[in-house]
Amino acid sequence: MTNPEDKPKEISSIEVEKPIQTSPEKTSAEIRQERLTQIDQELSGFNYQPNSPEEIQQIQKQREKEYQSKLAELETGLEAGLSEESKEMIHKNMVNSEIEQAQKENERFDRLNIQKTILKNIENKDFGMKISPTESENLTEDAFEKALDQLLDADFDLPRNERIKLFRQTLEYYASEHPIAEKPVWHSTSSFSLRKGLEEGFSGGKISGGESASSEYVGKPLSITHPDYPTSEDFQEMFARLCAKGSESLSVDSEGLTGDSLPKVFYESFLKQLSEKDKKELIAKRLNLDSGIKAVEAEKSKIYDEYEKKYGKEEGEKLTKEYFATDEALKRFDKIKESTAEISPDKITDEMIAKMTSPKAISAAITDFEQRSYVPPVDTIEKEVLPTIENQELREELRNEVHEPFPCMITFELAGKEKQASSVMKSESPTHIPFEDHFFGVFTAEDIKEIRVPLNQIQKTRKWLEQKGLSEVNIVPIEVYEVKRLIEDNIKK
Repeated sequence: MTNPEDKPKEISSIEVEKPIQTSPEKTSAEIRQERLTQIDQELSGFNYQPNSPEEIQQIQKQREKEYQSKLAELETGLEAGLSEESKEMIHKNMVNSEIEQAQKENERFDRLNIQKTILKNIENKDFGMKISPTESENLTEDAFEKALDQLLDADFDLPRNERIKLFRQTLEYYASEHPIAEKPVWHSTSSFSLRKGLEEGFSGGKISGGESASSEYVGKPLSITHPDYPTSEDFQEMFARLCAKGSESLSVDSEGLTGDSLPKVFYESFLKQLSEKDKKELIAKRLNLDSGIKAVEAEKSKIYDEYEKKYGKEEGEKLTKEYFATDEALKRFDKIKESTAEISPDKITDEMIAKMTSPKAISAAITDFEQRSYVPPVDTIEKEVLPTIENQELREELRNEVHEPFPCMITFELAGKEKQASSVMKSESPTHIPFEDHFFGVFTAEDIKEIRVPLNQIQKTRKWLEQKGLSEVNIVPIEVYEVKRLIEDNIKK
């Protein structure tokens, strides 16, 4: 009889006996390289090209056509015809199975490339800073895994394979080291302003996006920011929403999934980037700008009163607005602002810094941003802008976009036009953001190098660009930022 003790010991799937170490343990870099090699081998044998949603739709249409033909052929010789159960089985074999296979192959391809991009860039500082300027040092593979799980579990209308594809696109976009432009600058606007700007150029004012789409004063320049500042992207994505109708057109909304509004994300991250010196300079400039704005507003009221007494209320108001747009008035207001700028950074005390960066002040600033809106003024555009558009097709396109604008973020080429960009600190601004500039000029459609728009608006945007012969412009789902925010949020968990 065999002794029970002589039976081989069962080894569980978890408690695997470790082999004796005969060589030094591999470094994390060596382990990553081994994993990368394995993924590359699998991808090299992957005889497959990913199908776009449009291609999958075409496959489905073709298979449906073949299914109907096969059905007619089978039922020709049958008096009673096929049962519903038989039809369903044939449909599943001829149509559904091929679509499911294409989607599975898409998912497999995307997951392999997600792993590859993470492994290649996890220790790349530039990549980490793009993902999170404030938490990049704590970025691990775990954050990506959690974010992808969160994206797949979220309750919104986007197919599973499309979510995984978007996650891959996000990582590849932020890992890319290819410059979008020689000197790129960002500008956020609405789809109405994008469509009109493609025809007439982007020069600020109420009908081109700019700082305040509802303002009657058309002399305002474009607000632009420089991508190399850590929180510039948060700033532009926030304003892209403010220029449209929030997140209604987005396939993925990071605000809903993380519980943090973009104004909160931007402002808190922005303050973390500032040194004590930066804070003093920012507060001094803000106080000087505030006092300058008050002085200018007082001067404007004075001019209003003078014109009203001289020409009457209605005519006086009209002439005043015309005067405010003249070079003489602008120079006059600039002198007033300069004369009130009396506070220097060295006059800013620790007490003033504490007050300006207190939870109460931060909360007030966040609320201010959350309550803003730069959605194009429908009534004004319907009455004053659309009637001037002779091209009927363009007029209808603009009408559609003014009623249902979606957020856009444009990358312009600034090279050659640097002198037309002026520091916002010399101008009147409601934000007082140090990396924001004012552009006093015109960007043409040819200056566009990249546009971010919602996933479901890419085809429409591509059509607009093709009409202008701009096939080289890079179109990126604006949702890559929303996915990036999920990853950033999971670094902290």
